[in-house]
Amino acid sequence: MKRNVLFALLLILSVVFAGACKSWMTGGKNKLALTYKIDRNAAPTTKELEGKQSFMTGAELTTTANGQAARIVMYSIYMTNYDGDVNDLQREMPKTDGQIRVEIQVVGAEGSTATTPLKPGTYNASQFSDGINKFGKALDVRVNLFENGKMMDQGISTVNPRRGFVKISSVDDETVAGEIDMSDDFRSVKGEFNAKIVK
Repeated sequence: MKRNVLFALLLILSVVFAGACKSWMTGGKNKLALTYKIDRNAAPTTKELEGKQSFMTGAELTTTANGQAARIVMYSIYMTNYDGDVNDLQREMPKTDGQIRVEIQVVGAEGSTATTPLKPGTYNASQFSDGINKFGKALDVRVNLFENGKMMDQGISTVNPRRGFVKISSVDDETVAGEIDMSDDFRSVKGEFNAKIVK
């Protein structure tokens, strides 16, 4: 009898330990450093974003450039330093001083569909000159923050030359993890993310 009870306790502990290990393995870091200038002559400002909410969505859409069109799958990784409903965080901008919202967009390989998982790898920054050839590249990095009673847009420019990459290090059924190091002449976004996949 005692052996059966001991075995049951060991089995429960092993399940709890396995769950804890999985949580630790998929936990990862969720911190970004945001640097920006109000104008060319201003001193740069740096803020840290500690992610409270982080998730990724995927959508199939059409992009156009120079009269051409292409069907792409865009994966959007959202990170905020405040809580909220997933649907609201996708649409709404920050509304309170200190709130920061970042959206990192990467495009899947040519031929991907809305059900194609995002693949690990390095997605280099796309350029305006790429036209519709945006497959397997990092697109916009949108940074919205609320400061001194107003909302500011400090995203990586879609016009100025963009530098850097988004690296997806791991993807499973529940989470995506990676890092970003992208910049333009006025702004940069660097750090690591670990986001829940919303299907």
